[in-house]
Amino acid sequence: MHGPLRLAEKPLEVEPPEDQSASHEDDSSQHQQDLPLLHHQEV
Repeated sequence: MHGPLRLAEKPLEVEPPEDQSASHEDDSSQHQQDLPLLHHQEV
């Protein structure tokens, strides 16, 4: 029982979902700011 439990806990620590979520939010924020900037320059 200790074997499978350790394996399941290892992947969670190696690939944290919170890190990916934060990165995704940062990307979205930059994209939203880039969109209005481009629009203003085009107009």
